[in-house]
Order: sequence, then C-alpha cells, then structure tokens
Amino acid sequence: MLNSLVSIIIGFIFGAFSGFIPGIHSNTISALVMELGLEPVSLSFIIIAGIGAHTLIAFVPAIFFGVPEDSTYISVLPGQQLILEGKGLSAIKLIVFSALTSAAISLLAFPVVLFLFPAVFSVLSPYLIIVLIIASAVMVFSEKKVKKIVLAFIVFSLAGLLGYLTINAPIKEPLFPIFTGLFAFSTLIATLWSKPAIPEQKDEKVEFNFWIPVLAGIVLGFVADLFPGIATPAQLAVFASPLLLQCPKKYLSFTASLAVSHTIFAFASLATIGKARVGALTYVSQLIEPSLA
Repeated sequence: MLNSLVSIIIGFIFGAFSGFIPGIHSNTISALVMELGLEPVSLSFIIIAGIGAHTLIAFVPAIFFGVPEDSTYISVLPGQQLILEGKGLSAIKLIVFSALTSAAISLLAFPVVLFLFPAVFSVLSPYLIIVLIIASAVMVFSEKKVKKIVLAFIVFSLAGLLGYLTINAPIKEPLFPIFTGLFAFSTLIATLWSKPAIPEQKDEKVEFNFWIPVLAGIVLGFVADLFPGIATPAQLAVFASPLLLQCPKKYLSFTASLAVSHTIFAFASLATIGKARVGALTYVSQLIEPSLA
C-alpha cells in the first residue's frame, strides 16, 4: 500500500496533467488510475487528489487554449474575451483567488452541508423529475432562434440516448471511452481548425471586489449536488449568464467559485445520500464505502 502522502502527490500530478492538457478530463484519468492495480485506499487518495488539482488547473487551458478566431470574438466566453484584450493573466489571478476563497468558505460550511443534504434531498426527491424537465427546457429554450432551439433539442435527445446506451453497454469500463470521446478526442479535432492569434498579455494588478458572485457560486454549488443532470458548472452558469455576462470578471469569479464548491460538496453528497455528482467520485464509491459512520 502506498503512503497516503505519496498517493496524494501522485494524484496531484495526474490532476495537473489532465487539467493542463485541453480535452483530458479528470474522469478519463480516474478510469486509467483504476487499472494500476493498487489497494482501494491508495487509489481513492490518488483520484480525490486528482479531482482537486484538475478542478483548479483546468481553468488555465480553458482560457489560453480555447481562444477563438477574430471572426467569433463577439460570441466568446468571458475568459477568452479577456485574453484577447491582453488581460489573460488578470483572469487567471481572479480565478485563483475566487477558487481559493470558495474552497475556504465551502470547507467551513462542510459540516453544515453534511447535515443539510439528507434533509433537503428527502424533501426535493419526489419532485426531481419535474425540476429536471424544467431545467432542461430552460437550457434548450435559452437559444434565441427557432433553428437553434431545434438543434439544441436534437443534441439534448442524442445525449440522453448516448448516456442510456453507455450505461447499458456490455463492456468493463463504459465510462472510459465515453469520457475520452466527449472531452479529449472531440476537443483535439476542434483545435485542428482553430489557429487564434494571442496578443501580448499584460500583468496587471487585480482588485478583488466580487464577493457576491463568489457567494452565489457557493450556493449554486450546493444546489448542483442535489440534482442529477444539472450538476456541472457549465449547465448552472446558463441560468446566471443573463446577470453576469455583462461583466466578464464577475462571470469568471462565479464560475470558478461554482466549480470548486460543487466539487467539495460532491463529497458530502456521496457520503450522505450516496450520489456521486462528480464523475470521478463514481470510481471512489466503487473502491470504498463512503459514509459518516
């Protein structure tokens, strides 16, 4: 059995690798780690450390490697917009501070969340299907044009079919090929046709005054882990985008906070209601029995 510290260091290295390489998801790394043949506890430490490292570091390639071409500038994500303005380093500083602030507050709130999760989930569970239908409809109809709404519905339906086929596939590790295809291979193909010009980045002092977006991200991180299907920052950000997209820095603070709090509270979700809202935690639940006992 590996020393716990050694396992954590290995997990951090794996998480840093998956975070820095565009398209490589922590779920993909977790699937590979499962094949190392180590003891369950060591594997669990590696996967958990990898999740933490990946969550924070993945923001770097999302900003610097996901930059669009000039023709699509008007529709770019806030982080990409800032890098095209030469403020990519400021965006990274803002994300790191927001993420660390969110982590500190989320960890302080963790004992309370452990108590709240079972109580809140027991009240909401009879209405989960209704909430998911409403959330799905909001995401589909958030598109402005009829053609895009139809395309969004088609993508939504195909994603559901793909998920059903994957879960019921008669193979040993159905999650590994699906995660690799969705997060890694597809991104690599997309980058073949994108050759953005990144301007010189200015190292500016960042004044942090975005407490409200950070706190909002923490609250929605808690909400995300209550519901299946909408437990990702990207999905929940759809609901907040009308209020935050006007200020790219507020949006980045919100999404960084949401990503971190969602990951931390996912451990509470797994321990209290047995639901792994982070894909990589599915593997942890296969290795050990997470409980409060």
